[in-house]
Amino acid sequence: MKVAEDSKFNMWNTNGRRKDITDAYTKYLTILNEEFESGNYEWDSFPKSVGQFVFYMLAIQSSPEIFKDTNKLDSFNKYLEKSEYANSFWALDEETFESLPKGQILLEDLDKNLEARARHYTSNLTKIGFAYNNRKISTVGKSYLNEKVGQLDTFEKLLPINSINLILLRQLSKLRVYSKDGSMYYSPFNLLLYTLLKYNRISDSVLFKMIELLNPKFPVNPDTFLDRVLTTTFEEVQLSYNNRISGNDEFPDFQGVMQYEDFSKYFTSQKDSTQSQIYYEFYLKNYKFVQNKTQESLDILIELLKNKSKGKVIKTAFGGKESVYNTRKTRIEEFLTENADKVYLTDGTNNAMYYSEFRFSKRNSDVREYNRNFRKVALATGILHVNNGIAELAYRNLWEKFLNLDVLQNNIFVPSTKEDMEFYENSYGSVFYNNITLSKIYGYDENQVVSIVREITNELSLSTADEVKGHLQSQISIEFKEFVHRTFPKDKIIEILPLFSDRSNDKIIQKMVGVESSVPTIYEYIVGLAWYYLSDKDYDLHSSFNLTMTADFLPEKFAGGGYGDIVAVYDDEIVQLEVTLMDRNTQKRGEWEPVLRHAANLTIDEEPKPVTTLFVADELDDNTINIWRAVASVPLKSSREVQTFGKTAENVKIMPLKNIELRDLLSNNVNSTLLLTNINTSFSSLSQEFDVNWRETILDF
Repeated sequence: MKVAEDSKFNMWNTNGRRKDITDAYTKYLTILNEEFESGNYEWDSFPKSVGQFVFYMLAIQSSPEIFKDTNKLDSFNKYLEKSEYANSFWALDEETFESLPKGQILLEDLDKNLEARARHYTSNLTKIGFAYNNRKISTVGKSYLNEKVGQLDTFEKLLPINSINLILLRQLSKLRVYSKDGSMYYSPFNLLLYTLLKYNRISDSVLFKMIELLNPKFPVNPDTFLDRVLTTTFEEVQLSYNNRISGNDEFPDFQGVMQYEDFSKYFTSQKDSTQSQIYYEFYLKNYKFVQNKTQESLDILIELLKNKSKGKVIKTAFGGKESVYNTRKTRIEEFLTENADKVYLTDGTNNAMYYSEFRFSKRNSDVREYNRNFRKVALATGILHVNNGIAELAYRNLWEKFLNLDVLQNNIFVPSTKEDMEFYENSYGSVFYNNITLSKIYGYDENQVVSIVREITNELSLSTADEVKGHLQSQISIEFKEFVHRTFPKDKIIEILPLFSDRSNDKIIQKMVGVESSVPTIYEYIVGLAWYYLSDKDYDLHSSFNLTMTADFLPEKFAGGGYGDIVAVYDDEIVQLEVTLMDRNTQKRGEWEPVLRHAANLTIDEEPKPVTTLFVADELDDNTINIWRAVASVPLKSSREVQTFGKTAENVKIMPLKNIELRDLLSNNVNSTLLLTNINTSFSSLSQEFDVNWRETILDF
């Protein structure tokens, strides 16, 4: 991505603000894949296409719990309920649409408030390399959507992380933040790896804020920079770096009170142009208060600062998210004493001061906000531990062998050219958009990787790379069970499960689990743990989850659509859990076929080992569950393209369970053997005498 001299890189456009970033990647890619890759729509704005409008509408529908304010879309759709508006809109007839009452206003709103948001939301896919600028899905984007990483190098095979973890790890390793002229790029992830390899442990907060602070136009020596961060305070380093950037700023020597025409040219907001008016209101009222220092002018200023919406804007723009004044004391004498050292009081008639503080505050606010987005994606790689405010590198012994500190240091700030930038950012042939392994990203040949892996196996006193992977996975399985018993005991699972029945509990659930992931992702995770406590037989709990976790075993991204959400593999049988928070009406469209397909495929894949699929939801659609029951007596063919294609499964068992019923099973200490025995008894009573040639019989005249 490319950033201006005074800007910060941002992994997630704040116009599409949401915290479940990794889930959102999948949702947005799914819309592009189903509606645009298929040729249904072209990615363009009206009147060339309705594609961007359709994307925005589907994005809202895919995440109603995220996008609650849909007034603009609802208003536009009300007009589309009228045939004259709908006909001209879907026919791309701009002239006719504009001629209708409010037609021109509607099209302006379409561009600024609907299509623009579609562009903002999908720009997040281009930043991570999942889509090109024209919103065509890249090769690596398709891998993410399908959760299939492709070829792994010998080192990657050692890492006990899943496909999503690895795809994000590769993409962050390739991520380049270019200066506007392309003369330099900055690799934030290489700085992260370098820091955590050089220092075993570092403050989580400081780590990500210092990474976000830097700009490719103003490179630093990593060792000198890190030394200053760790021996002084981040605030001092931030101030010094901001001063370095602002050294190139030019601000006219305005005398006296600035007019809004001049003020608005320098005090701008990318998010909302109307915020400049709030900035100016604060400037005027503070300037006048400092000039005469009367109780009346102070009262006017404090009223503005305590205004809920305006005060928040002023904090961000002029205080770096902190209050510009302490307003506990409102009497003039006490206020002046309380705020004697505040720059807005001591230098409040200096126009250059306002601009300097504005630039610093906005930059500092953005550093604070944007670093969370990078942190979210970095944690989703599965190679970072963050506990009690401390960040560490997971699988450190592997990374110490694989990454050379000197090479890594030289790849944090790298000279470039505009031509190189254009190719890397825009070309279909760029490695950024294609699947390449970590060894290729860091310039190793196969012999070097083999040598690195040999060192690792020798250090662990093992013989092969497979043994190393097995050793690490075994350790993780043990650690995960210990984590579950420590952090999510049975009583806590029983407490959390009923909360999913009311979506107003979403924030409570996220706080109890300790993540900002989507609630459907958390639901998969909690249901998987509920089954663990129900189960009276041993199985590998960690590998049973198909969802993506962080290195600290917290849920990050829901399982993809290719396989069941949770698959518990026992010695003598298999239990598959399909989990959804869809209501009963949506289940008909979204769950009927996938659940049946997953159940049939797994039954065929694991034959002769019996398979039972449990479908867990808050509410159940009677028609759907009865159809599942009926097809248990029907032979079902595999949908796999290879291996089991054409094979048939008999007696596919799908047992629907309500969320509250799962909770009751746990509360009443019913174990898995009792439940599965009842399910098998019930399904075994169904007739298997099904005539697969019934159509031919009808048509045989």
